[in-house]
Amino acid sequence: MATQESTPLPSPRQIITSLVDQVKSLPPPSPTTSPPTNPLKTVPASARQLFMSLHCLLPSAFLPALDLLDKSLVTRYMTDSGKSVHYVKSTQSLSRGKFSASGPVYEVRTKAWSCSCSGFAFAAFGGLGIREEDEQGAEKEEEGEGDRWRWGGMIRGGSPPVCKHLVACVLAERCSEMLGGYVIERRVSLGELVEMAVL
Repeated sequence: MATQESTPLPSPRQIITSLVDQVKSLPPPSPTTSPPTNPLKTVPASARQLFMSLHCLLPSAFLPALDLLDKSLVTRYMTDSGKSVHYVKSTQSLSRGKFSASGPVYEVRTKAWSCSCSGFAFAAFGGLGIREEDEQGAEKEEEGEGDRWRWGGMIRGGSPPVCKHLVACVLAERCSEMLGGYVIERRVSLGELVEMAVL
C-alpha cells in the first residue's frame, strides 16, 4: 500500500501574512465623508471573515490596534528618501476626548519589527525564548523568501512577538487603501527623523 506524503501545515506566521495580504487586496471604501467613517461597516461579509480570523490569531492585539487607528493615535514620519518610522500615542493620552501631551508615545519600526512599549518587550523577551523547533521551522520557511513582505518583518523565529502598536502600524502600512486614512502623515528631513529617535 502506497503512503502519501503529508503536506506540512502552514505556520501561524504564514497564515497571518496571507490574511494581511488578502485584506490589502480589498477594494478601498468609497469616500463619502471626511474624516473617513469606519471602513469595517462597508466591507463585504467575506472580508469580515478575514478580520475575524486575524482577531482569533491575535486575540490581545488586533481589536486594540483597530482602536488606535480609529482614534488617529498613529503618526507616520517619512523622509524624501523613503525612510519612515511610526510613533503611536498611548490611549492614556486621551482624557475626556482630548489629547494630553503627558501620555507615553511609542516608536514602532515595522521592517525591523520592534516597538518601544513594555508589552512588546515582554512578548519578545519575557518567556524562555523561541523553541529550537520553531527556529528550525522558521529557517526552512525563510528559504526563498527574498525581499517579499511577511508578518514579523526581519525578525527570525516561528512566532514573532506582537503588541497592539505594532499591529496597528502594520495594518495601516500594508492596508493603506482601507486604513491609511486613519494615520497622520508627516514629511520630515532625515536629521529630524534621527533627532526624534534620539529623544
